[in-house]
Amino acid sequence: MASPRPEMVDLLMTMPFFGSFEREELRTLASVLVQRTYLPKQIVFRERDRGNTCYFVVEGEIVSCKAIFGAAKKEVLSYYRRGSIFGFISLLDQKPRFSTCFARLPSTLLELNSDNFDLLFNSRSRFAFKFQEAVCKILVTQVKQANANLAYFSDRPKNKRKVKDAFDAIIGTSKLVEELGVNLEDIEVLVPEGIKYRANR
Repeated sequence: MASPRPEMVDLLMTMPFFGSFEREELRTLASVLVQRTYLPKQIVFRERDRGNTCYFVVEGEIVSCKAIFGAAKKEVLSYYRRGSIFGFISLLDQKPRFSTCFARLPSTLLELNSDNFDLLFNSRSRFAFKFQEAVCKILVTQVKQANANLAYFSDRPKNKRKVKDAFDAIIGTSKLVEELGVNLEDIEVLVPEGIKYRANR
């Protein structure tokens, strides 16, 4: 591993995701990160691409959007700003990218590839346990947000495709969270009319 630049460690320490990490722990992560810059409208990755990297936003803004069947424009799913992490779900479930991400503003990202992600995530170090905990918190937040989106679109009959996408996002993310050992019993999953769902519990 390369020796991490002190300024990169300082940067990581300012991100909420790493609030519980010690400086020495972040030196390990910083040693395997690659800094990338993107111009407005430049693609970070596309929907259906193989997911082999995840990203931390240093500055700028990244938009996540998804093609909706029958719609002329893509649906915006999320905005990622300073301190956000995105793209890691494909590293966990080994599936193609769920959405396209592009820069809305000039953006600087820190890239973590799949080999180093696996090494950091699956080791039995103190860092790995903290990293797993931080990822789980993000996943649980995403389950709750997808459930809120599902409830919103379910009340609008013209949004059947959005309802299905939101429901798929809940189920896929919920499975990842549970595989990581997090109990989701306190999160009620809304099952829209006309969608078949069998809980795997």
